[in-house]
Amino acid sequence: MYDSQTFDHEVSFLAFKEKILRAGVGLYNGYDSDYDPLAVGDVVLGWKVVDGYVPNNPAADINEDGQFAAWSLARKVIKRVINPEIPGKADLKIKQKVIDLVFEDLILKLF
Repeated sequence: MYDSQTFDHEVSFLAFKEKILRAGVGLYNGYDSDYDPLAVGDVVLGWKVVDGYVPNNPAADINEDGQFAAWSLARKVIKRVINPEIPGKADLKIKQKVIDLVFEDLILKLF
């Protein structure tokens, strides 16, 4: 999950991650990509992921070129971007459970 802010140590987020694990979904640790074929100049991926979370996502930096989220943050249209990633190869029931948890235990509680 990419986040334009950070809440990786908040109790509610720790509980959310625990529910994800209990649903049978692992939380990735490592780098999201060592090589970005769409990189321009020094802009590459390779963000560090800890327990499935990337706080203060560099993609949300104030940069109006590229992602809609970055443009929206730069223009103060929105205050925060949370971008969950659903495991693509997971069973449909697992995917639905993750989506439910993201909304019920995270998004709705934040806003």
